[in-house]
Amino acid sequence: MTIVIVVFITLSLMGSVLWIMPSKRDKEKMSLRMEARQYQLTVQLMKVEIPDKWDKTTESIDSCAYRLNRIKEKKAIINTIRLLPKEVWKYDSVCDGWWSSQPLHLSVTAIESLQLIGKNIDSIEITSNSISCFWNEQGNKKDVLTLSSLLNELKETI
Repeated sequence: MTIVIVVFITLSLMGSVLWIMPSKRDKEKMSLRMEARQYQLTVQLMKVEIPDKWDKTTESIDSCAYRLNRIKEKKAIINTIRLLPKEVWKYDSVCDGWWSSQPLHLSVTAIESLQLIGKNIDSIEITSNSISCFWNEQGNKKDVLTLSSLLNELKETI
């Protein structure tokens, strides 16, 4: 009887430890976030408000923001510029499958990066202090490098 009790207690402790351990997907996300830090990107979990096609209502999405902060504030940017991978009727078309809240002229490399990893991005927001990309982290370390180059390109262009 004592052996049964000891085995039961041992198994219950092992179950508790395994319950606390991160899953494979959580480990992958953490690896992507650590890779982003190597490219001077900050990572923050937050909600993003995405307008619907007619810009009447917004949809709130829990997303992970990979942010590149500017060293100096860009005073020319007064309102937040939003890039979306879906059509909103009063937004301007930037490239195939992407719309912007203000007219933008993107470089060829920025357009290629958008088209390469764009299917995983929910929104990109450009403010006077930072450039944030909200994405669902469905990618690999190469996608983080592409995302970093995209944010740096947007920082230089806009």
